[in-house]
Amino acid sequence: MKLYFLIAGILMSGITCLKAQDADDILQKHIQAIGGAENWDKIKTMKATGIDKYMGAQVELTNTLVTGKALRMDMVLGGYPTYQVLTINKGWVGFPYSDKDKVDTVVEENAYSYLPILNMKRSQFIDYKTTGFKAAYAGKDTIDARPCYKIKLTDKKDNVYIAFIEEATWYLLRTERTIKKDDDEKDFPIDYDNYKKLDAGITMPMSYRTINGAIEMKKIEVNQPVDESIFAHLVQKK
Repeated sequence: MKLYFLIAGILMSGITCLKAQDADDILQKHIQAIGGAENWDKIKTMKATGIDKYMGAQVELTNTLVTGKALRMDMVLGGYPTYQVLTINKGWVGFPYSDKDKVDTVVEENAYSYLPILNMKRSQFIDYKTTGFKAAYAGKDTIDARPCYKIKLTDKKDNVYIAFIEEATWYLLRTERTIKKDDDEKDFPIDYDNYKKLDAGITMPMSYRTINGAIEMKKIEVNQPVDESIFAHLVQKK
């Protein structure tokens, strides 16, 4: 009987190690499928244009990113422009069509949630190890009838992400993020589709779907010069 439990314990330990190894293997194959960490490390700027289908309306969208530093999102709805700027530790919203720009500063305690947006590698879990994520294999599932591996990733603040990586392509099809605040938990899913290889050697999704609507990217340019004055707190009208 003692021998039985000893053997069972060894086998269970082996299964646990195998699952941990599977998580890293799956994530590494995903990273290679979208261009490899080396190519993603070369991305310093990115400009993406498209349409945000938000609650039945179509919003013209332009995102301008300097990796790890700042993101400006320009939106036009019904001819009225607005913009939002996010930096490492703060953000604000502007309404340049009004008589005077109104700028609402975003409190710094929310800045942590901006980091995945400012770091494109993090949004695809390319640098999950160096940013302190713990990865664990969480079984299999399907997204739109497409078989996926599930990987549970937990960050330093105990926020949990579930990454759904397609078996056939190794692309990330969905991220489910669970945010804890006090005794409450909320899930924020994002679906990714229509992956396209860019000239820089990286492959990115051109379609996104959230609980608020869908975004269709028309064009993505990387490593083009960016006038960083667009991230200034107040933009002077011409």
